[in-house]
Amino acid sequence: TGGISIFDASSVTVTDSQFISNAATGSANAVSTLSGGRYGGLQVGTTSGDVTITSSGFVGNTANQERGGFSITTVGGTTTINDVSVLGNVAVNARVGGFEVLTDNFDAGGNCLGTSLHPVNISNTEVKLNLAATNTGGFRVICSGNVTVDNSTIQLNEVFGSPVPGSGGNSAGQISTNPSVTMTNVRIQGNKTFSGAGVNNGGFGVFTVQDTPSFTGTALLVRDNYAQQNESGLSL
Repeated sequence: TGGISIFDASSVTVTDSQFISNAATGSANAVSTLSGGRYGGLQVGTTSGDVTITSSGFVGNTANQERGGFSITTVGGTTTINDVSVLGNVAVNARVGGFEVLTDNFDAGGNCLGTSLHPVNISNTEVKLNLAATNTGGFRVICSGNVTVDNSTIQLNEVFGSPVPGSGGNSAGQISTNPSVTMTNVRIQGNKTFSGAGVNNGGFGVFTVQDTPSFTGTALLVRDNYAQQNESGLSL
């Protein structure tokens, strides 16, 4: 972790804080291993209660492998991200340039366990100019409870593709495997998804909501996005 790691807490609150130009390094050849460099700015893992990040910024952090800005995983309460700027973070060789939230866990087969699906509320947040090599330039919320995204901007994020097979997807981000998703006053603009090396190697999707029984979108602006293969806007 380039900045701060927090584990096994009863609750976590980060406010009025700035995480700037931290770097999680590692071997450039170790993309598929933990030694590859993960969590550029902040890592929060295994919290029994709430996780709250407010009035804070994550700017210019780098992870050689993945999760350039910050990561929140295994949460027993509500995750709140409010008035947060996530700008110019980079996942150099893999995924998640900006940030991710994952309140539950996966089984050995990669399926969400469904035993810790807790709410994730994102509001008044700017996710801009983040980069990733393989997928998820902006942010992702996966394997969690009900998700709300309100009054937020997801802009000018990019997935630039890499030699990794199938790379190049969801430059703005993705929300997946949640009971419901509500997006209100959200702007998804100018995000770009490129494919990696080889024919038909990725380049799919800009912002994807999937495996979610209920979706409500109000006052959404989806404009000037690009995907090298297809699905260049909001995909449900």
